[in-house]
Amino acid sequence: MVNPTGLDEAMGRVLGLDPAAAARPGRAGKVEKAVDHPVISGVPLAALPALGPYGYKTAGSAKVVAKVGDRPVIVTNQAGRARAVTLNLGRGAELIWPMRRDQILQPRLPAWERQWSLILKAVVWAARKDGLTSMTASAPARIARDGLGAARLKVTVTLPSVLIKPIGKSKITATFRDAGLTGPKAETKEFPLRGGKQEFELPIPAGLSAGQIEADAVLTTAGKV
Repeated sequence: MVNPTGLDEAMGRVLGLDPAAAARPGRAGKVEKAVDHPVISGVPLAALPALGPYGYKTAGSAKVVAKVGDRPVIVTNQAGRARAVTLNLGRGAELIWPMRRDQILQPRLPAWERQWSLILKAVVWAARKDGLTSMTASAPARIARDGLGAARLKVTVTLPSVLIKPIGKSKITATFRDAGLTGPKAETKEFPLRGGKQEFELPIPAGLSAGQIEADAVLTTAGKV
């Protein structure tokens, strides 16, 4: 849920928030991680716009995952098999949907892509579609033009040590896009999936234009994501 308002007691229990404790939006500030959680795994919180969240207080088993100052921004709650995620974005909520729907379908690289990544991760976790596999990808924050050919996207795939052998090979597909929209350019890596941690490096294409570059990494096994 994004920016819950007018909560009753029943909805407050679902979200893990105290309905009586909501306050007006605070001063905008940078989002900081409070604890590690699948909802923010791989999401560059520092790249989100400054947010002024409402002053909610958590209740029950709710966990503050990210915050601005002492105000929660991302809150997760779990009761039995039920899961809920609250994105308490306050004055920053309008920044998630700053474009018309037809514009969202155009290939662009504004911050909304990172914001939608956060929303999609929240939906996947709340719907219990996260599974046992986790994957992270990272690259240097700045790459000089003469060093682009040697730059690598580092990808880590982690599974529990005890793993049922999957059917078919696994493949990582990394798609790169640049501000000049000369992409997408893709690199792939095939490997046998196993339990534990596996680390790989994929080359970053040298033909990308200068400026901001974004990479999406997708893991498939036997053709399934």
